[in-house]
Amino acid sequence: MKFTWSDQKSIILTRVVVAGTIAGCGIMTVSGPGLTRWMVSAHALPPASGPVLLGMGYVCAVLAFVMLVSLYKFLRRIEAGAVFVPANVTALRRISWCCAGAAVVCLAAAYIYLPFAFLGVAAAFMALIVRVLKNAFAQLLGYGNTKRDPLDGCLSFDAPAGEDNDAPLSDVIEDPEAAQQITDVEDDCYTAALHTALETAMRETCDPAEQRVLKTRFYLNQTRGQCAETLGITKAGVRQLESRALRNMRKPEARRLLNGFREEYAYSVSTSFSAWSAKGSNPELVIELLERDFHGFK
Repeated sequence: MKFTWSDQKSIILTRVVVAGTIAGCGIMTVSGPGLTRWMVSAHALPPASGPVLLGMGYVCAVLAFVMLVSLYKFLRRIEAGAVFVPANVTALRRISWCCAGAAVVCLAAAYIYLPFAFLGVAAAFMALIVRVLKNAFAQLLGYGNTKRDPLDGCLSFDAPAGEDNDAPLSDVIEDPEAAQQITDVEDDCYTAALHTALETAMRETCDPAEQRVLKTRFYLNQTRGQCAETLGITKAGVRQLESRALRNMRKPEARRLLNGFREEYAYSVSTSFSAWSAKGSNPELVIELLERDFHGFK
């Protein structure tokens, strides 16, 4: 069986190494006092330097732990395909500061034991490299310490869009108000068409007196008593003219003009079951609804 190497396997191996290093840091931290005593005795260091080296070792251990955990999470995100994300910029920034802190501690420890200076220089160099990498990530994401023109991240409305890039961006951006505006226009057109149909039906089937009663009763939404006062006739006369006008509005010539509106209105306010329970068909039920709610079609 042929073994093949891949980027995915490389990332996994790096994660395993980092996890092992974290465990090693934990063991060395627990063994810190013993290691310090060995170093003082093995290199003939002043006895008073032991506690100082131990304290610096604990500081470096904390920095190393934070750095390694951040690196482990960084690798996990890269393995998942999340490369240029804000969390990775934060992780790289944290790693660089940990390396810089370790460099300062190691350079200070070089006063006691000179070889620590090499560790300090290496940590400082690592901090510089990670910092450059962090700045590159931040620039690709469009933020950081570099000044950028806010218009650099903008798109033109004329930019190509769609599946085949055959339409400008302005044609595919959803307008949340457009649907309501279209609905309002459709409602206005429907109301205007219904009003015209009612006016035509009244002119063809009702005399002027009946038209005045219908308009006063249902357009102005007046009671029979108010209608009688407005038109200067008796309440009984209003009732008689209204009854005759509504009968005329059921004639074929009026039905021909209002059938479409009657059916649409019936199905919007009623169901087949309610029509059946009312002992009538939908068109018949609509005539009654129009008589009752005629004022709604002003």
